Amino acid sequence: MVKKVDPIQAVNKLKHRIDLNEKRAVVPADKEHAGRVTPAQYNKFRGAAGYREYIEHVDIENIDPGRYTGIYLGNTILGANDGGVSLVDKTQGDANHVQYLVTTSNSGRIYYKNTHINGSNPSTSPIGWGEILKHYVLWEGNVDAVGTTLTLNDNLDKYRYLEITYQFGEHIEVVTVLASSNNYTVARINPHNDELFNEVFETTLLKDSKDHTKLTINSNFAYLDTGASINKIDDKAQIWKIRGLV
Repeated sequence: MVKKVDPIQAVNKLKHRIDLNEKRAVVPADKEHAGRVTPAQYNKFRGAAGYREYIEHVDIENIDPGRYTGIYLGNTILGANDGGVSLVDKTQGDANHVQYLVTTSNSGRIYYKNTHINGSNPSTSPIGWGEILKHYVLWEGNVDAVGTTLTLNDNLDKYRYLEITYQFGEHIEVVTVLASSNNYTVARINPHNDELFNEVFETTLLKDSKDHTKLTINSNFAYLDTGASINKIDDKAQIWKIRGLV
């Protein structure tokens, strides 16, 4: 037997379901409920996927945690008047524990700031911005002959410092020099154990005037200082590795 249904009651039930679904559809989605996605939630989803929200003329201390790209950003190490593009990552546990990572797009330099407030106690974290230096291997080998040209993997103009790893005698050491120089000198005094004399060496690498991916060993010599006399010896420094720092 077919049950009779009141048409008006059926229409009202259907309308009630439609209204209920419409109400659910306009409620923002959260961890427990399905619903619409707000613009803020959409930006967060894009950030999780690797995209950044564009901002400008804002103070980064006032933005929500997330991933951003923008210009003229206040409270960065570059300052609010800097028009260069920066990539900003902000994470936080709460308002007293916040971390910032700012990368300058044109140079790739990275700055880090950590805020840690524990009640009335002063922060044990360094105050202000620190820079994260990145190391790029530009050349590896083992050379010492004057006139040898080292061909690097990249142009020296991109780097702020060079790290030169060398060996002289039994010592393996690293020196850091400014990459903007036209020549780089490595020098050292090597005192002999239980002896009253020293070995003194100096090695100079000369930057090619036209091609800044090339360095040439311009000089490499050593002397033995006995106190009574100074004599040239055959020992030379060996260049093992050159790294660029940004």
